[in-house]
Amino acid sequence: MPACGSGRIAKIGYGLPFFTDEQKREIASGELVLGGCCIDDSLATRLCHACGHRWRRFDGKPGPAY
Repeated sequence: MPACGSGRIAKIGYGLPFFTDEQKREIASGELVLGGCCIDDSLATRLCHACGHRWRRFDGKPGPAY
């Protein structure tokens, strides 16, 4: 979690997006940001819109990929 305490958090998606209606909506609303085409287990899975901090979710689940 970011030190700023903001709740404006987005998922970071990696890989080639399909740009489905749902993805377009999530991108437009700020719920999802595109992280690039390379997928690696060490990449951040969350982004704080307020301070730009990125971190990896450590709950045993893989990050979003397309």
